Amino acid sequence: MIIEIDTQVLANEKLTPTQFFILRLLIEENYIILKEWYESIDNLNIGQELRQLIELEFLASLNEGETIDFSKFVVLTKGYKLLGMDRDWFQELIDIYPVKVIRSDGVKDYLRTDLERCRKIYKRLTGGNISKHERIMNALRFETEARKRDGSMAYMKRLPKWLASEEWRVFHERMLDEQSHGETEEDMGYGNELI
Repeated sequence: MIIEIDTQVLANEKLTPTQFFILRLLIEENYIILKEWYESIDNLNIGQELRQLIELEFLASLNEGETIDFSKFVVLTKGYKLLGMDRDWFQELIDIYPVKVIRSDGVKDYLRTDLERCRKIYKRLTGGNISKHERIMNALRFETEARKRDGSMAYMKRLPKWLASEEWRVFHERMLDEQSHGETEEDMGYGNELI
């Protein structure tokens, strides 16, 4: 699991990377990884980190006694804001998703259709996971740039189909491939690479 951390935000809030990691996993309800991690390190440190998060009002605990049940911790508004969870992720998607395209037959087609259904699909798709939202957004940015570059915007899917078919996964893989090889299809020339 790779988590990007803005160290300036941590310094401003007086948080440790461990506390940020705990908040992130609690928001994502990733209790299994949190429990495994908790059991693999010194229990006193994690207990101290949790107490500090409670004192700093990022977290509240419904735990009773000495045992720690991560599902009984509640991330407070301050914690969500720290991780950027007060943003409307779907609106961020809409803000950069193309509005319309001219199809290959010359007909103008609007891509942002059935937004209420799309919002539900997107919420289910991301599952409250900010890193997944960021991957989708990066893939969408890459797709629109690639389609503009190679003249294939006419083939951009309408948003409901784009989400339902998880089209972003294809462009996420392509983006990673281009980053790792440092080449684009234009650089290689047509038919010059064996796969």
